Amino acid sequence: MSKAFGLCRFKSTGNIYWCVYNGTSDVMNPWLCTSEDITDDEGHIKVFSILKEKRPWEPVEEPTDIDDVDLYSDYGGGFYWSGTGSELNRRILSNLMPFDECYDDVKDGSPDWVSVFLQQSERRQVTNDM
Repeated sequence: MSKAFGLCRFKSTGNIYWCVYNGTSDVMNPWLCTSEDITDDEGHIKVFSILKEKRPWEPVEEPTDIDDVDLYSDYGGGFYWSGTGSELNRRILSNLMPFDECYDDVKDGSPDWVSVFLQQSERRQVTNDM
């Protein structure tokens, strides 16, 4: 499986969460986490541990706080698009498959908010912890 880290920014709050993008199937994993959730004792961010913790088939509450989000994947040099999500449930709700669901919205590269977030977090390496 080819995977890369992803980021999700909620437009109403500006909060940014980590996620995982599966490059083999071009699908963003819907589960989100903070840097604190996945940072080990040595300060390394282990984004791919999300896949071990969350199970997409487990029932979750129906979200009441649907918000617009900006999504980013580092896969293949980086690209970004828009969707919706629930910050309370910490999950992405729409456009998980950007090349199928919103092809015309996908843009190559990295938007400014991604660069600022990565610089502010002072953690530019994501370890492969699978």
